[in-house]
Amino acid sequence: MCGRYSLASSSEQVAELFGLNPLPPVLPRFNIAPSQPIATIRMNLRGDPEFAFAIWGLIPIWANNPNEKGPRPINARAETVAEKRMFKGILRHKRCLIPADGFYEWRQEVGRTNKGSKQPFHIHFANRRPFAFAGLWSQWNGPNGEEIDSCTILTTAANTIVKAVHNRMPVILAQDCYDDWLNPQIQSAKEAIALLQRTESEPLLLTEVSSLVNNPRNDVQECIEPLTTGRGQEPE
Repeated sequence: MCGRYSLASSSEQVAELFGLNPLPPVLPRFNIAPSQPIATIRMNLRGDPEFAFAIWGLIPIWANNPNEKGPRPINARAETVAEKRMFKGILRHKRCLIPADGFYEWRQEVGRTNKGSKQPFHIHFANRRPFAFAGLWSQWNGPNGEEIDSCTILTTAANTIVKAVHNRMPVILAQDCYDDWLNPQIQSAKEAIALLQRTESEPLLLTEVSSLVNNPRNDVQECIEPLTTGRGQEPE
């Protein structure tokens, strides 16, 4: 799965990667968590990529109100997304890119004094450059004209590197796939699923980081820095 990630890259870097103009209002984020507004890229009616914020955790269009109890999936499995009622329609019509420059996973550590303790890892490319998760978005429309955009991140089986930490990972699309993923002319679920095979080939790095990241209130640069013994640790 993907339950936490970072986007510490500058507005200029994000704009260059996705061909955005004007610059998007991106501030450095080191510990992005579910239920927060997150950056997305989607196609506008003119056929250009546009920046928009959406709540991370998909609100079903049939929900009576956005706060009622019910599923708010932050992830959708690529293997079954075309079969699920909540996702199959938006897979064809509401695909988006979710900018990131790293994501977190936790590994159970053998020998820790606290049986439930896990070591967090920040997973990123060598130069910490930005990239894009494959995402889906939807708009909930309320009876009084309210409009709330929300989104989910697609996940797949972990590759050889990430498998050392977790058995799932977000789908990181290859840059030459961005236009196709956003292309509104591609409305076949089969074609959309095929695009999810076009992923980044550059190896990822696993960096042990502080347990500061365990608390989403800690949205600080120390979350992505390599772990230094005795520094920046949350009490277990």
